[in-house]
Amino acid sequence: QAFDKHFNDMIGEYGKLVWANLLNNKRSYEMKLIRRFEELVKMYAGSNNRYLYFNFHQECSKNNFKVMEQKLKLGSCSNFLGFLVKQRGRVDKRQVGVLRTNCLDCLDRTNIC
Repeated sequence: QAFDKHFNDMIGEYGKLVWANLLNNKRSYEMKLIRRFEELVKMYAGSNNRYLYFNFHQECSKNNFKVMEQKLKLGSCSNFLGFLVKQRGRVDKRQVGVLRTNCLDCLDRTNIC
């Protein structure tokens, strides 16, 4: 019920969503959260949202953050969500969605994303 409200609020407010799950599948307590989050997101699968899993700690070990763009498919995310382009006071293109991250300790994972 809480996820249902959250999902509907997000779609209503932002339009399209990319759900980026940054939890660590090597930790059992995080794996439980990954499974449940994926179950909930799959219930709402549709053309207005996408799901990405990215094991932040595994992929970005030793501060190798360059891999994020490729692994998270940020290029396709920006195509899907759009981005604001404003030139000479005129809006040429609008963003139509947001990237929503799911993580346990948001200071290291979400801020990098």
